[in-house]
Order: sequence, then structure tokens, then C-alpha cells
Amino acid sequence: QRKPDKKQICATAEEEEDEMSESGTQLFARLDARRCLKDIVLSMYYNDDN
Repeated sequence: QRKPDKKQICATAEEEEDEMSESGTQLFARLDARRCLKDIVLSMYYNDDN
């Protein structure tokens, strides 16, 4: 019996999580917003002009 590879395991876990909480689209939107916010905060503190 072959073991499932990590991608298959992760995909299954993500699908179960999506059904319980949020859709993939919502997840990506949330992560993208978080990434943008992080960029803004970093640019505030690490601006080369200061």
C-alpha cells in the first residue's frame, strides 16, 4: 500500500477546514489583506527617507 504524498494530505486537510470555516476565496482574501497590512507597517517603520 502506497503512502499518500504530503500534497494529498494537505489538500484533504484544507478541504475539510474550508467546509468547517471559510471558503478558499475567503482564505486567500484574508491572507492577502494581512500581507498588504504587513507591508504598510514595515514601510512605516523602515522607510529609507527617515
